[in-house]
Amino acid sequence: LNEVWFERSYDPNAFGIPFDWSSATHIIDIGGHIGTFTIFAAAQAKKAQIVTLEPEASNYAMLMSNIMTNTLSTRITAYNRGLGNDQPITLYTFPGDRGGNSVSRTNDGGRACGSTPRSETRNRPR
Repeated sequence: LNEVWFERSYDPNAFGIPFDWSSATHIIDIGGHIGTFTIFAAAQAKKAQIVTLEPEASNYAMLMSNIMTNTLSTRITAYNRGLGNDQPITLYTFPGDRGGNSVSRTNDGGRACGSTPRSETRNRPR
């Protein structure tokens, strides 16, 4: 939330890259999570139709709730799907932690996340 709305990490203008949100007509958000960026983009690009994908069920439920709460269902289409090829996927989960996670490496090779992730490989649904 802070990263998108307050720090404006996803706003090109905040980094000196000229971007006219008002001219955007279509936006695709891959990995919509709970809709933080999706709702931000809808607020910035008032004429845009937005498509967002979120494969995790509880995040998708919150995403849909946020879309409805902000009365954006005519502009945002959300799918409970991920994006990728037909290879098996690896799902990372963070037990007991809801949000604020990052699966990245620090310079010393350690994980930069709040808890140790568990991984599970699954075949993609068809």
